[in-house]
Amino acid sequence: MPKKEDPKKKSPAKSTRTTKSAKQPAAAKSTTESASSAKKKSPVKSTAKAKTAAKKKAAPKSRAKRKTAGGIAGVIGEEHKKARKLKVSRKTIKKDELKEASAKIVDYLTARGNTVLIIAGAIIVLFLVVVLAGFYRSSQRDRASELFGKARNLYDLALSETPPSTATLKGSLEIFDSLADLYESGVEASLANLYKGDIYMNLQEYEKAIESYNKFLASAVKNETYQIIAKTNIAYSYENMEDYDKAIELLKDISSNSSGYILESSLLDLGLAYELANKEPQALAIYQDFLKDYPTSQLIERVQERINTLQAK
Repeated sequence: MPKKEDPKKKSPAKSTRTTKSAKQPAAAKSTTESASSAKKKSPVKSTAKAKTAAKKKAAPKSRAKRKTAGGIAGVIGEEHKKARKLKVSRKTIKKDELKEASAKIVDYLTARGNTVLIIAGAIIVLFLVVVLAGFYRSSQRDRASELFGKARNLYDLALSETPPSTATLKGSLEIFDSLADLYESGVEASLANLYKGDIYMNLQEYEKAIESYNKFLASAVKNETYQIIAKTNIAYSYENMEDYDKAIELLKDISSNSSGYILESSLLDLGLAYELANKEPQALAIYQDFLKDYPTSQLIERVQERINTLQAK
């Protein structure tokens, strides 16, 4: 009966080598026997052979350790190295592409330097023109607003006096003239023509008044109230020039295109124009129709007064 080996006497080196396969103990035994016989024949050679055999047997063990030691961490480490190599290669490619593109741009600018400079200069000039034009228009508007305020203040001051001050009216007119000439495309210049018409009427210069009002009507300001004021004052100017037919024509146009108080006021003006033209029957007919159509009008008393005056003749 074979003698059992004591497990405590086994060497650590032998126990690590038994992890490869179940056939390994037999191989180890034969190796031990051959090694002992070789030891008897030649101690030096047997020692060398034993070292060689140990290296050969240790090689698979060491390869197995390198394969499994890293596990998932080892795989990730290898992939990380590959990724780093890939990133480095991409960076290199991008740098090369950037250098190549930069070189092409430099070559292009060198070959067409004059053309590029001309285009760049034109763009800069255009930009400066746009910016300066904006500043110029802004300063123009500010100046026009300032002049308009001064002229209107003088106009209001002149009308506050009884009779209106001729000198103050002319001072206002002078500012409105410069405003209309310097900034004729602005709103202030258009309104300046409306005020000029009123000033000329107060100065009894009716032809100039009509001219100023027509300039306002031809402007870009299309405010309905201002337009009716201008047309009505043109009609008044014609009346003062004793051109009643033109005055009647204008007042008819206003009344046919108006409503509310403006309509009522224009009908009263039309009746008065007929009276001035010595066409009293037409004037009386307008007044009587007014009483029927607008019995609650604010102008009803004035219309009734005109009827009474005409019937008393």
